[in-house]
Amino acid sequence: MKKSISTILFIIVFALSFNVPAWSQTQKDIPKVRAENFITGITIAQANPPQSPTGVSASDGTFSNQVQVTWNIIPAATTYLIYRAELPSSKGGKSVQIAQTNETNFTDDSVNNGTRYYYWIKAKNTGGISKFSAFDTGYCGAYGSKPATPSNIEATDGLPSNKIIITGYEVPDATIYEIYRANIPVFFGGQIQSIGITSNTTFDDTTSETGNRYYYWVKSRNSWGVSNYSLFDTGYRGIALSSPSAPQSLSATEGTPLNITLSWNTVDDALVYEIWRANNPVSAGGKPKRINIISSTLQSYSDTLVSSGNTYYYWVKARNSWGSSSYSSYDSGYCRGALNSMTISPDDSSIFVGDTLQYSATGYFEDGSSSEITEQVTWRSSNKDIASFCDKSLDQNCEDGLVIGSNEGNVLITASIGDWGLTDNSNLSVIFDPNAPADIEVNAFPNTIISNNFDASDIDVTVIPIDTVSGEIVDGTQVDFKVISGNANLNSNTKYTVNAKVTNSLKSSRSGSISLQVKVNETDVAKLIDIDVVSKYSSMFETIPASSSVYINGYYQAGSSFGLTITNKSNRIFTLKKSELWNGNDFLGESTEKDLLSGGQLDAFESSGMQFTLLSLTKDEGITFKYYLIDQISYDSFIVEYDFKIKIY
Repeated sequence: MKKSISTILFIIVFALSFNVPAWSQTQKDIPKVRAENFITGITIAQANPPQSPTGVSASDGTFSNQVQVTWNIIPAATTYLIYRAELPSSKGGKSVQIAQTNETNFTDDSVNNGTRYYYWIKAKNTGGISKFSAFDTGYCGAYGSKPATPSNIEATDGLPSNKIIITGYEVPDATIYEIYRANIPVFFGGQIQSIGITSNTTFDDTTSETGNRYYYWVKSRNSWGVSNYSLFDTGYRGIALSSPSAPQSLSATEGTPLNITLSWNTVDDALVYEIWRANNPVSAGGKPKRINIISSTLQSYSDTLVSSGNTYYYWVKARNSWGSSSYSSYDSGYCRGALNSMTISPDDSSIFVGDTLQYSATGYFEDGSSSEITEQVTWRSSNKDIASFCDKSLDQNCEDGLVIGSNEGNVLITASIGDWGLTDNSNLSVIFDPNAPADIEVNAFPNTIISNNFDASDIDVTVIPIDTVSGEIVDGTQVDFKVISGNANLNSNTKYTVNAKVTNSLKSSRSGSISLQVKVNETDVAKLIDIDVVSKYSSMFETIPASSSVYINGYYQAGSSFGLTITNKSNRIFTLKKSELWNGNDFLGESTEKDLLSGGQLDAFESSGMQFTLLSLTKDEGITFKYYLIDQISYDSFIVEYDFKIKIY
C-alpha cells in the first residue's frame, strides 16, 4: 500500500525584542531567561458554517427614500451580512457588503430614487460564513427604464497602428457599455462576440490583428436592463488588406445518389465561402443565387436540395473581413433518380457486451440502379443504454452505422432518410459472453484516508475476476482501475469512486466500483499541524523544534517584551478568527479576525498593540497561546492551544 499525507504546517514564531531601560545595570543585575516550549493539547471545535439564507425579498417602489430587505431566519446563524450591487455579477456588477445585522430585515436608506439595486445575504456564525443567497432586486421611488441604444458609434481606421479605438456611444443613464465585435457582417455568417465591458466613453481594442477589418456594435446597460445593438461601424489598424482571390478548381459530382457534392481548392485568407447556384449557365440566362455560407475550415459542400434528372450550375466565392472575391469558374452536376426503397444489413443479429457491429444501408432508385447510402441515412437505437451508435462529434474516426453493445438486452435498430420518408429496421440482441468473467470484486484499502490533496497512488485497489465454472482468473484478462476525483482540494467527508473494469481476450467485460471515503480524521489533526518556534536575540537566531525542551541561551534584560507571528506553510487558506494569550487564568489580550493566506504571515497581536513584559512573571510561570482557525475550503474549525513556559533565573 502506498500512502501520502499532505501536512498543513504552521510556524508560531516568537520574536523577542528588548527595551533597554534608561538606567545602567551591570551584567550580573540582568536576570537570565530561558524559554521552554511544548504542545500540551489540540482540541477540535465541531462548528460548521450556516446555510445560505433563503426567501430574500427587496421592496419595489414601496418607499420613496429607502429599500426594505427581508429574508428567512437561519437557526444556526448569529449574524447576517448584506451585500449590494447596481448590476448583476454576470454583467460586471461588484457585490459590496454594506451592513451586517442580527435581525432578518434591513433598511437600506443609502439609495438613489429610480435606481434598481441587487441584494444578496450571507449568514455567519462561529463556524464560518455561508455562500451567497439568491439575489433579489429592489428600488425606491419611480420605476426606471433601460438606457437608449447608442448611436454615432465610430471605430478608427488605420491609426493608431497598435489598437482600434471605439467612440461615440455615450448615452444618458447608462452605467456600463458592452462592446461587441465580428470579423464579417452577420448576414455573411459573422459571429458577434463580446470583447469587453467598460464604464468609459471610449474603448481600446488591443486584441485586433493588424490589417484585418472588424465590425463593432455597442449596447448600453444600467440597473434596469440593456439596450438593443447599435448600428455597426468598421475599423482596422495598420495597413488595410484586400478581399481574397476567387476559389480555383471547383468540381461538382455527377450521378451520385440524393445529393451533389462540391469541392474546390483552399483560399488561404478566406473566413467563409459563399455557395452560389443556378439552373442554367449565365450565358444561357442563368442567374446565380447564393444558397449557403460555410466556414473556411471546409473545402466541400453537399447540396441535398436537388431533384433527380436536373442539371445544376455552381459557383463559389471566398470572403474575408474586407469583402468577397469574384466568382469562381462554374461547374455543373446532377444526382441520381428518386429513391424508391432502402434496406439495411445485417438482418436480426446478436453481439456480446463490449463488441461492435457494422451496419450498412443500400438505396434502390427509380432508374433500377442501387447504391450504398450508409453515410446518408440517420441511425438510431431504441435503447442507448443497451446499444448505441458511434458519435462522430466525440470520435472523428468512427464509422457511420457502427453500433456498440454496452449492456445485456434487446433493441430495435432503425435507419431512416428523412427527405424520402423511407425507413428499415433490424433487431439486435446484446448478450454476455459465457466465456467472460461473470463477476468482479473491487476492494480499496484504506477506505478512509487523511489527506489534503488526494491521488490514486494513496490507495491499493484489488480487482478479482471470477470465471463462471472454475472461479479462477481467465487467461488473457486485463484489469484496469482509476479513481474519479473531481476536486484537488478536498472538503471533509468527500466520497470518491473507484472504478474497475475487467476485459478478457474475447473483448467481453465486467465493471464494478466501490465508494472511497476521504476525510480529515479529527483524532489525527495533530498530524496535520507542525509548530516550529524561533526566538531572536540581537543578531542570533535559534530554531527550537516544538517537540523538544531546548533552552534558549542568552541574557535578557528585565522589562523585555515579545510578540507572536503565525506563518501558513500549507496550500490552504484559513481565517484566523482570533488569537488569545493567557497567563494561567489571567487573560492578557487577543487579536482581531484576519485572513491567513497560503504562504502568508501574520503578527497575531499587531492590531491590538499588545505587549507582554517579562517582569510581570514569576519563576516557572506558564503562558498559553490559543488560536482559532477556520479552513476556508472545508469550513472545519480548529482551536489549537500552544503552551510554553518562561524561566527566569
